[in-house]
Amino acid sequence: MLTTRFVILFILWGGINSIAHTSVHTIATTTKPLYTILTAVSSGSKTSIHLVVNNMQSPHHYRLTPSDLRTINKAHWLFAIGGGIEGFIDSLTDHPHLVQFIDHQMPAQLFYQKHIDPHIWLDPRNAARMAHIAAEKLAHSDKQFAHLYRRNAQIFAQKMQRLDSNITRQLRPLRQSPLFTYHNGFQYFIARYQLNHAGSITDQGTLTSRRLWNIKQNIKKNQHNACIMREPQFTSTTLNHLATASTVRIGEWDPYGIRSPSPHYADIIQGMADALTVCLAITD
Repeated sequence: MLTTRFVILFILWGGINSIAHTSVHTIATTTKPLYTILTAVSSGSKTSIHLVVNNMQSPHHYRLTPSDLRTINKAHWLFAIGGGIEGFIDSLTDHPHLVQFIDHQMPAQLFYQKHIDPHIWLDPRNAARMAHIAAEKLAHSDKQFAHLYRRNAQIFAQKMQRLDSNITRQLRPLRQSPLFTYHNGFQYFIARYQLNHAGSITDQGTLTSRRLWNIKQNIKKNQHNACIMREPQFTSTTLNHLATASTVRIGEWDPYGIRSPSPHYADIIQGMADALTVCLAITD
């Protein structure tokens, strides 16, 4: 009798656990910008989101931990940028619901060396499109909250329009000031706000002596009110040397939101605009 009751309780408990498990939609997402977009789209639902690269490491070189792999394998969806942003994504292509946004048409698509530049989230118009894509994917598999996902994506798109307009007004007076970047992954932001990109310090992470000489000459010609923007995960004595040898200033922006405690995409992009405004501040 006790054995029979135990079996019945075990079956019931297993059923309850199964229902509880399926009632929570799980998402794994690779980077902080994607995490903020998915958080906005899924707000108010029972979706659980796991951020894979959540520290000061670059997603280019991040190595998945066993815990990451377990979480990713259990996730209903795996959202990634693709196109080389995540160095580990090729090992996850067998995930049944992998979404790489680089494979989708974006309002702004720029090319670098004949390939689509994967830094697509640096244009708020693309972020709005990514939110719409994510909402449709989630709505398809989680019909209980389908309307909510789509409505959230619409609200997010409206916020992106306001953000885009505000940053356009903010950066318009600085369009003529020379801007140097640590690498060449910022063309979406630069093109959208018509900034004067005077050059990048490295070419895909490499810095040859000849390139360094060319950069020094370029900085000498453009050093008045010029700025070099770097990211928090990169420290370089070369940048400090360039700044010391000229009047160029060094600023720091955070396109991955590494240091930002905010869960909102707008704060990442607005933070970049604010950092650039400080560095490019016109002084006589």
